[in-house]
Amino acid sequence: MSFQEKLENFPFSIRQVNENFCIPASVEAVTKYFKRDSNVNQEYIWNAFVKYCAAKNRNPTNINLAWMKELIDVDPAFRWAESRDGGAKDFHTLFEYSKKGIDDRFPHIISVPIGNGRYHMLTIVGYDKTNFYVHDPDPHAVPNPHTISINQLQSILSDKGTDYLVLYPK
Repeated sequence: MSFQEKLENFPFSIRQVNENFCIPASVEAVTKYFKRDSNVNQEYIWNAFVKYCAAKNRNPTNINLAWMKELIDVDPAFRWAESRDGGAKDFHTLFEYSKKGIDDRFPHIISVPIGNGRYHMLTIVGYDKTNFYVHDPDPHAVPNPHTISINQLQSILSDKGTDYLVLYPK
């Protein structure tokens, strides 16, 4: 089955509404990929995340995929989902894990360093021999989806792994 056939329903038009919403926008996109009629949007996700962080005495501006997984696991809006997060210890592990997930139609949200200790989220939605196809929630990223070469991603990650989050329908 081709990339286009696998992800014809992925909502590539979902973009983050502000610079801090790349995780909520990515989670919204994956949610709507699986549950097109979901009312969950990035504003809902962010507001729920802020409340969750307050209950845990955490600063929500330190948003990360592990904390997002915790929210998804307890928020009633995500009863449909099982979430898994983790850190691939090296690029090869991330590459193989992502390929298998994509083959099974499960997009992978990954964390990519962008400098100055900051990270941006991309959702891997497909691959071929030389590229990953990614949804980038940045409103300035065009086209969407776009490709990032496997070598380029490996270079960005300095052959290290990275954090990831995957949602699976129950």
